[in-house]
Amino acid sequence: MDMRVLELGAYDAILGYDWLQTHSPMYCHRDKRKIQFEERETTITLQGILPAPSVIEAMVHVYRR
Repeated sequence: MDMRVLELGAYDAILGYDWLQTHSPMYCHRDKRKIQFEERETTITLQGILPAPSVIEAMVHVYRR
């Protein structure tokens, strides 16, 4: 199963049904843009690009420290 790298702009990746079926079951966390699955007894994590925090979110994070 091949994975092709393409310049897609707004998307981190597009996974086809055949790829998803081959690597099922998997854990998908849409808010964290993360997919995890097992491959040969190893946990593989695909991490999408997370958006930069807003100024307010960054201030709240610093304040809570």
